[in-house]
Order: sequence, then C-alpha cells, then structure tokens
Amino acid sequence: MSETLQQQAVAVLENSRRVRAHRTALQDAQRLRERTGQLKSALAAAGAAAQQWDVYREEGLAVNALPQLEPLVAALASLRAMLGPDSSPPDEVFVDLRNALAGLQHQLRARLDEAWRSHTTSRVNQAGLASVHLLPPASRQALDSTMNRIDAATNAPPTTLEGIRSFNRLVAEVAQRLEATRVRELPPHLSALLREVNGGGLPLSELTEQDLRELKERGFDRHLQVRWATA
Repeated sequence: MSETLQQQAVAVLENSRRVRAHRTALQDAQRLRERTGQLKSALAAAGAAAQQWDVYREEGLAVNALPQLEPLVAALASLRAMLGPDSSPPDEVFVDLRNALAGLQHQLRARLDEAWRSHTTSRVNQAGLASVHLLPPASRQALDSTMNRIDAATNAPPTTLEGIRSFNRLVAEVAQRLEATRVRELPPHLSALLREVNGGGLPLSELTEQDLRELKERGFDRHLQVRWATA
C-alpha cells in the first residue's frame, strides 16, 4: 500500500515537472516569436532604406557612402553563435541586433534626407523658381497647383525613381513657363518694380518711360492696368 502511494507521488511529481517544462518551453517559444517578429520589422525598415539608397544612387543624387556595418555584423555573429537545437538566445542578443538594424536605418535615412534636400534646392535654384512671384496674378495662379506639388515633394523624400523624376518634371514645367515669360531675364530695377506692383501697386509717377518700354517689350504691359487711387 505504501509503495503504491510512493509510486503515485513520484508519478505526480514527474507530471508536474513535465507540465512546468512544457509551460517553460511554450513561454520561451512565445518569447522567441515576439523577438523574431521585432527583428523582422527592423530588418524590413532597414531594407527599405537601403533600397531607397540604391534608387537615389541610380538616379544620380549625391548620396553619401553607406554607413559602417561593423555593429550589425557583430550583432549577427553573436546571435548566430547562440543558435542551436538545444539553446535559446537571451533577449539581450535580440535587442542588440534590433538596435543595430535601427541604427543602420537611422543613418541611411539621414543620408537620404540630406541628398534629397540638396537635390531639390539645386533644381529649384537652377530653374529660378523664386521668379514665380514676379509673374502677373493670372500667371501665378495658373502655376499654383504645380508649385504646391513641388513644395509637397520637397518635404517628402520619394522612395522610387518615378517619384524623383516626377519632381524633376514639375520643376522643368515651371522653368519652361518662366522662360516663356522671360521673367528670369528681368533687370534688377524691373524685378523691384514688379515686386511693388504685386505687393499692392505703386504711383504712376514712379514709372519711367524706360520702365514702360521694357515692360511692353516683355509683354507685361497687357497685364497691367491704370486706376485711380482710392485714397
């Protein structure tokens, strides 16, 4: 009778051990799934940034060299060394690798943002888009939609070749319109005059015959009207 009780006690103890081991294995598996999911997300983000870097290089944007990969290589080696059929890498190894991937992504994004700012500034300056504000109101309004798209693209670095080329086409479109109006060729005194006109007007007495002649030569005279001042 006592042997039977002892055997039962041993059996219960063994069952308890198996249950605890099973629970521990399930918890460890859940931990590994969570850590693996986090690594997958970090790897996808870093991979997307690396792909965008390739796109910028292909389109000729001045992107700085790739960041140093030593931290990522070291973190990968640590994880690989602890992988095995009977081993379970600790959380610290996963965290180190995730941080290395996040660091790589951050450095890539910083380089991409810098390259895009440099590209947009260069294109806008070369096209003389600052001259748009010298155009007559109707001409400025006709370009409002395009200028808004240019502004939006400037503040949102594209991730594809088409995104870069779309921005370049928009800038070229405005540059062509400016070229047609010859507004970029205006001498400084006419540019100053048009800024005053667009800012609310100026007395007719401040216009010289030369001003009127030069405005007429450039076709601006048909956009200007002479009215009595209200005060």
